[in-house]
Amino acid sequence: MLLTARPEGAGFGKTSVGWQAQARCSDEAIASVQPLFDVMGKTTWRLGADQRMAHVAKIAGNLMITQAIESMAEATALTEAYGLSAEVFLGVVTQTMFASPSYQRYARNIAHASYEPGFKLFLGLKDVNLARDAAESAALELPAMSVVRESLSRAASAGLGNEDWSALAKVVRGEVSGESATVTDECGVRGAGRAAVPPRPLVRDDRPG
Repeated sequence: MLLTARPEGAGFGKTSVGWQAQARCSDEAIASVQPLFDVMGKTTWRLGADQRMAHVAKIAGNLMITQAIESMAEATALTEAYGLSAEVFLGVVTQTMFASPSYQRYARNIAHASYEPGFKLFLGLKDVNLARDAAESAALELPAMSVVRESLSRAASAGLGNEDWSALAKVVRGEVSGESATVTDECGVRGAGRAAVPPRPLVRDDRPG
């Protein structure tokens, strides 16, 4: 079973639950515990018998969040260059065209330059690297992924690995500089600044930011 939730939404009735049925787990067995899933979360998504489906869904979802953060960082760099503050601009767009929890949460971080870790940047970079590897295996080119991976790599090499992954905005907005990825370390992160990135945890932290 894969359980996903944003930290502030991890209460009963707010969590989405996705599960993968392996060969030893029958549809009947899943049906028998479905009432528990209904209590634990708002929606149960059945992702199929192939366990890769759950993994790629999680990686792709986190990739989308990093791209949302990147886009807000770039957009606010543009608005601030013309005198429109990040707080005002992001307040407008996150209550209209981008009125979603991910945009709203990370907009607050960027607007207030506050990056207390929810989902740490080094974990975001790890997932983006996994997305890159999956894309390469499928012979896909994902240009936006390459852009956000560059920002995350530079942020990690600048010592921001333990800050919230929205701290990649510091790189986009020119507040810090860092070097691109060049080597693979024990964390699965290809990049300079190995010391800035904590070791890979033995148990995967599957909570999105």
